[in-house]
Amino acid sequence: MGQITIVGASLSGLSAASWLSNNGFRVKVFERGSGIGHFRGQDFQVIRNYGADKGFCDSLKDYKIDIKHKQPINKIIKYAPSGRTMEVVANGNPLFFVIKRGKSPLSLDSQIFNSINKNNLDLELNKTVNVLSGDIVATGPVLRNVFGVGYVFEGVDVNPEEIHLFMDNKYAPNGYIYVAPFGKDTLCIAAVSFDATFELKMLLDRFLEKNEVVQELITNYSKKETFSGYGYCNYPETAEIDGKLFVGAAAGFVEAARGFGVKYAILSGLLAAESILTGKSYDSLWKGSFGNELKDSLYRHFLLSELTDSQYERLLSEEKVSVKEYKKIPSGLADLYKSIRFSQELKNWQNQYSLHKLF
Repeated sequence: MGQITIVGASLSGLSAASWLSNNGFRVKVFERGSGIGHFRGQDFQVIRNYGADKGFCDSLKDYKIDIKHKQPINKIIKYAPSGRTMEVVANGNPLFFVIKRGKSPLSLDSQIFNSINKNNLDLELNKTVNVLSGDIVATGPVLRNVFGVGYVFEGVDVNPEEIHLFMDNKYAPNGYIYVAPFGKDTLCIAAVSFDATFELKMLLDRFLEKNEVVQELITNYSKKETFSGYGYCNYPETAEIDGKLFVGAAAGFVEAARGFGVKYAILSGLLAAESILTGKSYDSLWKGSFGNELKDSLYRHFLLSELTDSQYERLLSEEKVSVKEYKKIPSGLADLYKSIRFSQELKNWQNQYSLHKLF
């Protein structure tokens, strides 16, 4: 079998390398960092585990990827600007899993790297190459339309199975703030926005000073680290250009409403590998697997970006609800949802963030 070149040891690049190497292909991976997960730095991300995503982590065992180090989450508490809350609780299975990113042996990056057949791997670190020089482009975002900044607090004492989500245009305009634990003593707090004109770190710092819920969570922390980054969300018309397969965030495979991207990074890497192994169309594979989910997330993003603080209040339709009864778009916002011209909005978005701009 021949050799496949992958640009970027991201989650998507590592997943593609794993499945290809375990099926007899020689894989060459160029990584600009000094080690797996080194370039990114440490933070925490969330894998959704309800609805269509239920059992995703277990399904990866079919591809010889075993994600052992993950924190189950059984409750999410959503906050409107007034402080009003709605709890969404699990019904048997965890709602989410929190995973660590970065160079730690417990990180998701390291866990996927460990699944690669090293006899078929040629890894070049500290190597920056042209994005378009590989067969698979797994560099992370090649365009930018979502931005984030946050902190990791250590030495706290929190409920390890509970996530908090805050919606408030004063602190996270056109976005949200999330609070996610990794065990009882580590907490990630981050602000995410689709609008780069705001000083997001300043707004997050102000939020941390003013919000009593968060103040109580981070009381007596012993260590605080900062992280920041950007992302790229899209439903591309094609993720295969001039024979290059764009995977993960390089293709824009990030859920545009709430930023979930880990699932799509791993899946797109595996599907790119499957396309190479079988000759099937990569575009057909990813669109058939998660294309509708990406499109739906963009529709919800278009709606959420229109909401005022008073309309955020209407998103929280009940005080407590089982995930089985949870509605992402409650009936109180149905009229606004119907008024948005989604087809035209989607076309405008695709044109603005087209991968063809790289060529």
